[in-house]
Amino acid sequence: NLGEKIHNEEINVQKIRNDEVITPILLKDYLDSNRTGIFKIISREVDRGWRRAHQWILITDLGIIAKRANKELLIWVSSLASLEPIPNTKIRLISSNNQTLLSGKTNANGFIKFEAIEKPTEGFQPFMISAEKGEDFSFLQLNKTLISTTDFKVKGPSYLHQGYDAFIYSDRGIYRPGERANLIAVVRDGKNMPPPSIPVVMQVLNPKQQIFGEFRFQTNAQGAVELNLDLPYYVETGGYTSKLLIADQEVGRLVFRVEEFMPDRVKVKIDTSEKAYQLGNEVRVNVEGSNLFGPPAAGMKTTATCDLETDVFVAEKFKSFVFTNSSIEFKKQRLDLGELKLDKNGRASFLLNLPPQMKSPSILKGILSATVSEPGGRAISAYKRIAIHPYLHYIGVRGMTGKGYAKINEETPFEFVSVDQSGEVVPNRDLDVIVYQLYWNSILRRDNQGRYRYISEKQEIEISSHRMKSGVEIRTFTFIPKEWGEYRIEFRDSESGASSSIGFYASGWGYVPWAMDNPSRLDIDLDRPSYLPGDVAKVQIKAPFSGKLFLTIERDRVLSHRTVMMKENTGVIDIPITTDFRPNVYVSASLVRSAQSLERHAPARAFGIVPIKIDAHKNRLQVELKTPKLIRPNTELEIDYYVTGESGKSHLTVAAVDEGILQLTDFKTPDAHQHFFRQRGLGIQSHDSYSAILPEIKITKGKSSTGGDGVDAGRKRRLSTVSVSRVKPVAMWSGIIETDQFGKGSVKFSVPQFNGSLRIMAVTFSNDRFGFDSEMVTVRDPIVLTPTFPRFVAAGDWFRIPVRVFNGTGQVVQHFKPSPWKRIRKIRFSSKQEPIMPLV
Repeated sequence: NLGEKIHNEEINVQKIRNDEVITPILLKDYLDSNRTGIFKIISREVDRGWRRAHQWILITDLGIIAKRANKELLIWVSSLASLEPIPNTKIRLISSNNQTLLSGKTNANGFIKFEAIEKPTEGFQPFMISAEKGEDFSFLQLNKTLISTTDFKVKGPSYLHQGYDAFIYSDRGIYRPGERANLIAVVRDGKNMPPPSIPVVMQVLNPKQQIFGEFRFQTNAQGAVELNLDLPYYVETGGYTSKLLIADQEVGRLVFRVEEFMPDRVKVKIDTSEKAYQLGNEVRVNVEGSNLFGPPAAGMKTTATCDLETDVFVAEKFKSFVFTNSSIEFKKQRLDLGELKLDKNGRASFLLNLPPQMKSPSILKGILSATVSEPGGRAISAYKRIAIHPYLHYIGVRGMTGKGYAKINEETPFEFVSVDQSGEVVPNRDLDVIVYQLYWNSILRRDNQGRYRYISEKQEIEISSHRMKSGVEIRTFTFIPKEWGEYRIEFRDSESGASSSIGFYASGWGYVPWAMDNPSRLDIDLDRPSYLPGDVAKVQIKAPFSGKLFLTIERDRVLSHRTVMMKENTGVIDIPITTDFRPNVYVSASLVRSAQSLERHAPARAFGIVPIKIDAHKNRLQVELKTPKLIRPNTELEIDYYVTGESGKSHLTVAAVDEGILQLTDFKTPDAHQHFFRQRGLGIQSHDSYSAILPEIKITKGKSSTGGDGVDAGRKRRLSTVSVSRVKPVAMWSGIIETDQFGKGSVKFSVPQFNGSLRIMAVTFSNDRFGFDSEMVTVRDPIVLTPTFPRFVAAGDWFRIPVRVFNGTGQVVQHFKPSPWKRIRKIRFSSKQEPIMPLV
């Protein structure tokens, strides 16, 4: 209502029942060519004025792209019509209460960078960025122009420049009320080095997220602290959170559980006579169930299944070759093998009949699953993977272009080899070689909500075919691409039906009709999964249109930036890898096109981002554990350890825990290396004004631009809330110890009365290097009794308690056992027997 009314008129709108009617309004009829700024268009029915709609419109030639971090703000201004940079544009950052926080003018490249912005913006909420050039004006409202990165892999903790990161781990992850939880926190700085000794606070929260306890420590020389947390018998059960605080800032956390649980007592194995089979074969699947202390799980019910999935064939002598055809689709299949009972030796055998014929892109894998149910009803599963060959021979293909990109009108060699199922060369195989060029056909369709979307279909056009023979050595096929674009070469064994294909790009700068299922997305491909400092990354840009490319290398700040005019819609950019990229950075790209070349409903901007990861293999310590395979209860267990990969002493912890406890939560041996060298999250927010131009294409909504690829929560299992203190958990803990100067040492544990398997877990750390290892030890008495008690009884109930007896002495023995009625029952059994003794 504060603006000037420019025009007012009544227009007739065509009425078509149950259909959308578009009535164009030509603003040029009401505004002169020099008129720019913000305008409001209002439409309402003449007789029903309350039925109205309005739209704000900004008429400008100033296109804005902004990158915002905690300490810096980068802005580019370009002409919407010509894409040329606009120099001397006045830029202002304005707060939500209309205060100018930052101001300046763009340089000759239409660019301006504000540094150290945290002080001038302190206490204010940045609201918009304005751009003024002469009479022209444009702006970005920051809360409405944030580019969502939900569909990109940008999740992770923040980069560290100041402050610390901590890895917290426990000896087993689940405890009963009344037990002691052993927690270790390892603190590192931004370079993954230990800090000088500093005060820290370990805070433990109960399941209601209330403070259960706070504990103060001073870190040791390796930045580590240890908390031995005694849990009262009356403690609340559920999930507990341990947080490490430094200067009141959280630097790490761990979730562990306090529950009334019963450890698993059975271990399941599944095996086959061979590691690989041919389609049509019969596979004997052998299942073995045993108690964790050794005896067979005789009489227990078991079921088995086999899932058939695709895999990739690998020949040891030709690991750099591709042995798969990506154009062949295969759907996962499940084969049910039935139900059996384990025999007196705890074994059962299932028969798997493989289908005689299946079309697969490469070798298949069979995921065999066996589940054994204890008498009390608890189920324990085991898995095994087998190779299933659909073909007698395989074809390997390797590109010779170096980085996967070919050049126009130049020979592009491809090496190929034919091998048998063992990976040995098979000569004189007749091979058909077919070359395809890939095109994308994109159609703009309107969906049920009235929005317009591009639907893309890939089309392969055969451009040549050849007949070749495999040789006793690697042979070469040469192809000369005549056009820019994407190609696929398929090598097919005409007799066996096996085939392999390799895709490549005839690249550089040219036009290729890439898929436009998401026309606002810019696809970025890298030539390697990880790099070392000094390498050069080849970045392939694939876009839905040509235009001006804004490319940045980002962490929590912009490390470098450049602009490139893409005359077509594909290109390759070299990025030198430096030490500043550790542990990872992001290649971010925004491609904009001229507003003069826009199609109806088409976007003016495409955006993409991909992480570049730095290889951290040299930062891993190797740990070797030496333990006995079998010991008796109530004896001493000695564990020798040897740490390599670091000169001098290393710190470590050693735990020996009942495998039946660890199975409850699928507890994995802690890995500090994976934690400290994990991917760091993107710390840059991107904004632009281009998404507001013809915004018919629906853009994925996201509150934040720094997430989107989070993983599912770990598998959970039901744990009993009924007290089961009659079975004492077995878990032994060394605390933080040191190796000698040669990386060697030993630790001793006193093993209590216990029959089962102990997992020995060692976690080591020294400066910026980390490692872990684990081994299994069986603990068993000569004679073991395992009763199975009912979980619930009522007063007056009569019940039967099955007791399994295992004789591990190797000879016939006699035992006398009192019954519940105080009578003496005599039992005689040999080492091969496992009788069931009912007590009533």
